[in-house]
Amino acid sequence: MKDLMIECISSGMLDSNVYLVKYKSNILVIDGGAPFEDIKKYIDSNSKVKQIILTHAHVDHIFYVDEYKKITGADIYMSESDFELAKNPNFNCSSMMGYNLVINSEIIKLKGAEKLEFGDLKIEIINTPGHTPGGISIKINEYLFTGDTLFNGGIGRTDLYKGDPEILIDSIKNKIFTLDENMIILPGHGLQSTIRDEKARIKYFE
Repeated sequence: MKDLMIECISSGMLDSNVYLVKYKSNILVIDGGAPFEDIKKYIDSNSKVKQIILTHAHVDHIFYVDEYKKITGADIYMSESDFELAKNPNFNCSSMMGYNLVINSEIIKLKGAEKLEFGDLKIEIINTPGHTPGGISIKINEYLFTGDTLFNGGIGRTDLYKGDPEILIDSIKNKIFTLDENMIILPGHGLQSTIRDEKARIKYFE
């Protein structure tokens, strides 16, 4: 779709990816690990950040969310299952990195399977827990933003607070790998891939 543009900024903590999804005059920000200073150059005067969606509540994906909210006024969405992490530095891993981070902004709870409005497009929320209890993937047309559930050549770690390897594998096999194989995967770290390419990496699912 020619009106849909995606920018990836990975200048933040642990090189986590922040995505700006631009459609006509609407902008959706996915995750919050890069300073707003690094993403504002992609926001022109005719566009407005309407929504911020967090794939999960680890520190490298939420660090600048309060800053985003203060500057843009956009609504913030996150799975209700990760609220415990968002409000506790020990659970969101910020304390182990020397920070005492919590999200102070109001968050709109996602339960899973929502379809949010994005101009005249739909944002489809898919529950993909395992890396965290409230991990989600976000589907927009042929793009799937997978957070730290599935990467190019890898899967999310499960040794952090309430990570669960069996649940993670189930999310990938039964929520992501059941989608169109041509779908483009845009992960929380690293380069993009496709569902077909990641299905071929069978060592993770033997």
